[in-house]
Amino acid sequence: MRQINLNLSSILLIGFFAMSLVTFNSCSDDEVTGCTDANAENFNAEAVMDDGTCVYARDKFLGDFFGSITCAGALASINTDSLTFTVAPGLGTNVSETLITLTSGAVAGATFTSTVSGNNLDVDATLPGVPLLDITGDGVPDPIDLEVGGAASMDAAEVVLSGNLNIAVKSPGSGATLATDVCAIEGTKQ
Repeated sequence: MRQINLNLSSILLIGFFAMSLVTFNSCSDDEVTGCTDANAENFNAEAVMDDGTCVYARDKFLGDFFGSITCAGALASINTDSLTFTVAPGLGTNVSETLITLTSGAVAGATFTSTVSGNNLDVDATLPGVPLLDITGDGVPDPIDLEVGGAASMDAAEVVLSGNLNIAVKSPGSGATLATDVCAIEGTKQ
């Protein structure tokens, strides 16, 4: 039978290797996974590995909507009960930003940014060159600039978006305000 000679350094090396394996295995068993993005509603401060489950305030607003816009004053001519629009994530890394694209009517294709904070979707945008109103009286909508501000909120079921928009119609050449109105907007997620 062959005799194995182990000196003290060999024994220590084997012991260190065995302890490393135990430590490595125990750390991987205790690793907490979850949402590691502090901007998410379900941020887990104890998570060391992101598992892709982050949920952001904007998520409840994302989707296609069918609804209406009702202006009581100078812009009553744009009232419609067949307004369609889409809310999508913004183009950058800001998880609070969304893009609203109007998908029906004379302004179909117009897109502007908005910001989500909690249960509110805040709008502060300018839409240049929108052919919306016949300013010159020739029967053809003239390009105008629209300044849109205001907020809408999502209901508890996360289906109906409603709020008020302050809309100012401006002359694209001079920037002069031609008309202003407060318009109620409502949309149901499809």
